[in-house]
Parts: sequence; C-alpha cells; structure tokens
Amino acid sequence: MNVEELRMNVEELRMNVEGLWMNVEGLQINVEGLQMNVEESRMNVEGLQINIEGLRMNTEEPQITTEGPQINPEAS
Repeated sequence: MNVEELRMNVEELRMNVEGLWMNVEGLQINVEGLQMNVEESRMNVEGLQINIEGLRMNTEEPQITTEGPQINPEAS
C-alpha cells in the first residue's frame, strides 16, 4: 500500500466519522422527539382520567333539569 492509498483511506475514515456523528445527532433529535411524545401521552392520560372522573360524577349526582313539574294526565 503506497502513501497515496493511505491518504485516501484516512480521508475515507474521516468522512465515515463525520457520517457517524451526523447519525448520532439525528438519534439525539429522535430521542428528544420521543421524550416529547411521552410527555404529551402523559398529559393525555391525565386529561382522560379527569374526563372519566367527571363522567363518574355526572352519573352519581342527581340530574338538575330546567323543566317544570311533570303533570300526569291520568291522575285527574
């Protein structure tokens, strides 16, 4: 192997290292995106829990209506 081949190999290795660093940076961005997705999912779960609790309260509490008294026509 001559000197020129060695120089070309070194340059190729440098480019490979640069490519690997770009991959690492891309992976870091992906991890940050996944962390944001996890946080958003947690907030969605909290919102769903609040909604479920509200639905439970709606089924347990007496329903208030704006209608007047009901008249039974058969009673008269």
